[in-house]
Amino acid sequence: MPPGSRLAPPGRPGPPSLPPEVTTYCDLAAFPPHLFHAAPPPIYRRGMRKIMAMVTVVALLGGVSACSDDKNSADKKEPATYSLAPRAVRDFETPLPEKPVKLGEILYSVIAIRTGIVAVVGSHADWLPKGQYVRLRIAVTNEGRDMHNFTPLKQLLVANDGKTYKVSFDAMQIDRQPNGVLTVAREERREFDLWFDIPKTAKPQALRVVGDPSSTELGDQLKGTPSPGTKTTVDIAVS
Repeated sequence: MPPGSRLAPPGRPGPPSLPPEVTTYCDLAAFPPHLFHAAPPPIYRRGMRKIMAMVTVVALLGGVSACSDDKNSADKKEPATYSLAPRAVRDFETPLPEKPVKLGEILYSVIAIRTGIVAVVGSHADWLPKGQYVRLRIAVTNEGRDMHNFTPLKQLLVANDGKTYKVSFDAMQIDRQPNGVLTVAREERREFDLWFDIPKTAKPQALRVVGDPSSTELGDQLKGTPSPGTKTTVDIAVS
């Protein structure tokens, strides 16, 4: 096209010639509008729809995640606890940190110990040990859905000499502690003493709990199986 000419559609007279230094003039009005405002091709439209859909999904997932985090934070709050009055430790007794050990559906813990006791004194009799008396204060808590049994006289004291010692029946009787089979109700906690007669040179190391490993879960009862990972004894350190 010569310099200074003007582009015109066929059948229409062109404008006068312009000087060469003037930029070429183009009459855009002479062309169909759709050439300059064409809609995006179908592939482009589909791509945009996919992008918008992905953005929406990400936004929704972010909102769900935030809600889930808030719910988890609420669930992780410490449960409410009972406000119980502090209890004084008995004379010559050493309190122990309560570290419950589970056997079946029962939690067992030793909360205090007294060693070197030279006699048990009761309302109607006194009794001397063959060596020394050791008294353990224990707590038994039933976390099952039904009752469980516990037999105090089956418990054993493990000493540093590697031997185990049985509960002293006489000391338990004189001190009015439970001797028979105890029934621990659902969600019940019981505390009582266990008396042992061990050599004077022996030192208590652990209480060997012999408890009820059965399960009160309906599914386990129907199958006739005890609690998962059941064992019949568990040791609790007392030294």
